[in-house]
Amino acid sequence: MTPEASPTPAPASGSWANMSWRCRLGLLIIAFGDVILPALCLVLPYLDLPTSVKVGLATVLLVGGPEVFMLLGVALAGKEGYAAFKAMLRKIWKRIRPPQRVSPARYRLGVVIFIASGLPMWVLAYLRAVAALPLDNEMVLGILVGADFAFLISFFIAGGEFWDKLKRLFTPEPVEQEH
Repeated sequence: MTPEASPTPAPASGSWANMSWRCRLGLLIIAFGDVILPALCLVLPYLDLPTSVKVGLATVLLVGGPEVFMLLGVALAGKEGYAAFKAMLRKIWKRIRPPQRVSPARYRLGVVIFIASGLPMWVLAYLRAVAALPLDNEMVLGILVGADFAFLISFFIAGGEFWDKLKRLFTPEPVEQEH
């Protein structure tokens, strides 16, 4: 059998133009199910529908719909779509990943932000339990989201060596046996 007559498509390079129509359609269906359907929930409060219907639609748009579209898209995209998706993720990761080595000052700043990002959670928990803080739930949520954002950003500031150290922290070292 010649390579041109091969029934399975060649792995995609991640380029949209090189993909088969099935692969493109499958990836579009996945994107529709995972992006557009949940975004439609933002319109529901403005529709003149009974609350029970809105809740049912929100459930379908957030829980059932994306899964159905994901299965249909994966079935259409197949192995070629999986390879294209993997290639696309690799391209994105190469652009956003932190540098392996950073300056000592930047590394220290990343570690300080990493540690300090957990402080608002502890402080808010203890202060709200002990004293009546004049903070409403929206303000507390804003503080906690900001702390979570700082936690994520600290990994990119501290660089790749920090990621490696953190990974080694959770990887068990082999035990040497004594003879």
